[in-house]
Amino acid sequence: MHWILAGAFGVGMVLMAAAGVAAIAAEWVVPWAQGWIFRPRLWGCGALLCGCGGSLFVFLGPFSHSHGIVLPVAGWCAFAGGVVLQGMAKRPGRRVR
Repeated sequence: MHWILAGAFGVGMVLMAAAGVAAIAAEWVVPWAQGWIFRPRLWGCGALLCGCGGSLFVFLGPFSHSHGIVLPVAGWCAFAGGVVLQGMAKRPGRRVR
């Protein structure tokens, strides 16, 4: 059962990372978030970081007993950092004079 959930989560993380790459490259944001994302490139960096960190956590978490806990914890921290970046992308940037 764990591998079914991990596979579904992995597909979601790949889609999130792909949306992040699209936001960085072309400033394209998913349609349901276009109204409240003011900085699409920052949102894309956060989505890419969430996708990579979440995948690292989910796929290396079950192997933490043999490889140590450092990589899954680093993946979780990267996921949390991506969420922070996505939250910052909701706020407008500062004005340049």
